[in-house]
Amino acid sequence: MNKNITALNTIKLLNIVGIAINSLFEKYSNLSFQIIKKIYFGTFISISDILMASDYNDGEDLLCEIGNQFNVINNVIPYFDDERIHIF
Repeated sequence: MNKNITALNTIKLLNIVGIAINSLFEKYSNLSFQIIKKIYFGTFISISDILMASDYNDGEDLLCEIGNQFNVINNVIPYFDDERIHIF
């Protein structure tokens, strides 16, 4: 087992896909708590895509054109269509 693998590296490998959101979560000590500012229904993206874009852009927010404007996407609500994942 490689002891140098971080939680962020593991998330990048898992490629969890979900519905794109813009949320505030960095201002709270409990990272499981977040305030959702906007949900982009029908826009699916993986957390690893968001993390890779953030790494590439030196921590800047991911901007995506949705409709006629650019929107910030910084997290996802995981979407699992396989019931076995919910049991796990």
